[in-house]
Amino acid sequence: MKYDALLRKVCFFGIAALSITASAQSKKCIESHNQNPVLKKHKDYEAVIIEDLGKIRFEENQANGGFDFIFERTTTTKIYSNTGLDRAEIEIPLYHQGRDKETLLYVKAAVFHEDDGKEIHFDDSNLDIYDEVYSERIVLKKFAIPNVKEGSVIQVSYGYRSPYKFNLRDWVFQDEVPVLHSKLEVSIIPFYEYSLIKRGSRPLSSRYHVDSPKVKNYGLTEYRERTHVFLMTDVPAFEDESFITNRKDYIDRLEFQLARITRTNGIQIDIMSDWPTTCKDLIDHKDFGKYLNAAKKQSKSMIALCGLKGMEKAEAVDQIVAYIKENYKWNGSQGKFASKKVKEFLEDKEGEASDINLFLVGMLNAAGIEAYPVLLSTRAHGKVYKDTPMHTHFNYVIAYIPHRSGYMLRDATDIHYPNDQLPLKCINDLGLVVDKENEKWVDLGENNSSSSICKYTSLSIDPSSSTASLQIEMNSSGYDAVNHNRQIGINPDDAKEYFENDLISDPDSVLFLYSSVTCDSFGIKLFTDVPLEVVGSHIFLHPFAELTEKECPLKSKTRSYPVDMVYQRSRHYQTEFNIPEGYTLSHLPDPYLIDNDIIQISYVPDVGDDGMVRIQADLVFKKRVYPPKDYKKLRVFYAESVKRFNEKISFEEDVAGSIAGIRDTH
Repeated sequence: MKYDALLRKVCFFGIAALSITASAQSKKCIESHNQNPVLKKHKDYEAVIIEDLGKIRFEENQANGGFDFIFERTTTTKIYSNTGLDRAEIEIPLYHQGRDKETLLYVKAAVFHEDDGKEIHFDDSNLDIYDEVYSERIVLKKFAIPNVKEGSVIQVSYGYRSPYKFNLRDWVFQDEVPVLHSKLEVSIIPFYEYSLIKRGSRPLSSRYHVDSPKVKNYGLTEYRERTHVFLMTDVPAFEDESFITNRKDYIDRLEFQLARITRTNGIQIDIMSDWPTTCKDLIDHKDFGKYLNAAKKQSKSMIALCGLKGMEKAEAVDQIVAYIKENYKWNGSQGKFASKKVKEFLEDKEGEASDINLFLVGMLNAAGIEAYPVLLSTRAHGKVYKDTPMHTHFNYVIAYIPHRSGYMLRDATDIHYPNDQLPLKCINDLGLVVDKENEKWVDLGENNSSSSICKYTSLSIDPSSSTASLQIEMNSSGYDAVNHNRQIGINPDDAKEYFENDLISDPDSVLFLYSSVTCDSFGIKLFTDVPLEVVGSHIFLHPFAELTEKECPLKSKTRSYPVDMVYQRSRHYQTEFNIPEGYTLSHLPDPYLIDNDIIQISYVPDVGDDGMVRIQADLVFKKRVYPPKDYKKLRVFYAESVKRFNEKISFEEDVAGSIAGIRDTH
C-alpha cells in the first residue's frame, strides 16, 4: 500500500482550520522558573502548572500482531501554598476489560527546592505506588511525591501502554489553576483514522503537523508517521464550577474518536456512521431492541394488575411506572444495555437502570401506549454532542411517550422521585429517541416543573436572658422536596444536623415537632432557643435565623458557559418577631423589588400596630438554564439578594427612659 494514499486518509474532523504559525516557545526550564513574568502574576493561586507535555504514539504488539498506543506525560508544577500540596498526590487511571488491560510502563518524579537549590529524584523503585479500585473497570495507580513543601517545583513523568485504540485518552489543556504551557503530540499511523473535537471556548494557540522521514514496516506494508501538534499557552484557571453539568463539558480539551480502520489490503471498516444507523444497530441489538420485544411479550399478563381501565394516557403511564417501582428494585447501576434476560429480571425482581427502563418501554407498548427508549448521558458522565454519532457517549436509557402536542419522559428506577419526574442526574441537555423511522432529539429538562423552598421563622426576643425562642417551619416541593426527603426524611437527628449553623449551634437544644414526607412535597417544624447578639445597648438580629444563603455561589466576574440550575427554582422567606420591651427598632432595611426576565427579588418589611415586625422576602429564578450573556446580570442580582436577605435588624435600649423610671421610684 502506498504511503501517500494512506496518509490522505489520516484526517481530523470537527475543528476549524487553524493557520499554522511558527511560535517560539519560551524556555521554561526549572532553574529559571522564578524569572518567568507570566508565572509570577499567578502567585496568588495555590499552584501553577508550568508545563504539561503529552505524547501519543502507536507501537506494534508482538503478542497479537496488532497495534497498541503508548501514552506519555510530563507535568511540571510550582506549589505556592499548603493547599497546593495535594498536587503531589498523583493518580494514574488505567482501564481494563476482560483480558485486555492498560499497563503502566514507568513512573518518574522530581522535587526542586528553591530555598536550598536541592533536587530530589524518584522512580518506580523508591516511590510507594499502590493500586486503588476506582470502578469495575478502572484501577488507579496512586503515590505521593515525598519532601514537597511550599515553594517547591514538582515534576511527574509516566507512560502506559493501551490496547484500546477506539478512544485515545482525552487531552485536557485547562485545570483548576493556571497552565502556562500545554502541548500534545499525536503520532498517527495510516491504519487508523480519528475524528478530533476541540471542546471549550478558547482556540488553540497553535496547531501543525510534521511527517516523519523514517519509513517503518508493518508486514509487507511501508508507512510513515505523521505527528500532529496541539498547543495552548497561558490557559486561565477553570475556577467557577457552580451550576454546571460537568466540568469536562466546558473545559478546554481535545477528544479523539476512532472513525475508520484501513487494513493492509486496502479494505476500510467505518467505525463512525450517523445517528439513524446507530439507532438501527441498537434496535437489532440483543440486549436492547430484542430485550424490548421480549419485555413487551412477557409483560402483557401484568397489565391487568395495574388497573388501567378508564384512565387517561398520562395517568396510565404513571400507574405503570408506579407498578414497576413497587415490584422491581433498582440495584444502583446505570447502563443502556440490558444486563440480563427479561425472564431473569422478572425472577430476580432486581436489575440495572437499563433492565428496568427498557422493561418499562416494553410494558407501555404491551398496554397499547406508544413509547420508545431515549438514550442519554447523565450529568456526571458529560454532554452528548451531535457531531460524533456514537452510542458509546450514552450511559443511560429512559422512556419517551408521545403525548398530545408534546411528550412525556419517564424513569422507573428511583422511588424517591414522583412517578412523573425524572431523576436529576438525567436532566442533561438532549436525549436521542431510538426510533428506526427518523432521527429525533428531546430536551431532557423541558417538561420539568419548578421547585420551591419556603422557610418560615418566628422569634420571641427576651433581652433579660439574651436569648430568643425560635420556631422554624420549612416546606418544599418538586426537586427540592426530593432532596429534603433524602437528607432529612422523618429522622429528628438528621433534621437537627441539617439546620445546624452559626445561630443553631447546639443541636441538642432543638425540639423536633414534626416532619411530613410525600413523594412530591416535604414539611418540617422544629423549635429551639438561640443566643442574641448583644453589643452594649444594642441587639442585632438576623431576621431569617441565618437560614438564607450566606454567599453568592457565582464567583467569577465572567463566564463563557451556561449557568445550569437543572430546574427552575424559587426561595421564599417569611419571619416575624417582637420589638423587645424597653427597646426601640433602630434599623430596619428598606423595601426592595427587582422583577425582570432574569430574576425576581422582593424584600417587604412591615411594623405592625401590635409591636410585631414582619418581613417577607422572595427570590425567583426565571430560567432553568441561563446563557453566558445573562451571567453578569444574574451574578449582580444574585449577590444583591444574598446581601439584603442577610442584613441584620437592630434594636436600641431606651436608656434614658430606664434612668427616668429609676428616679421616679425614689
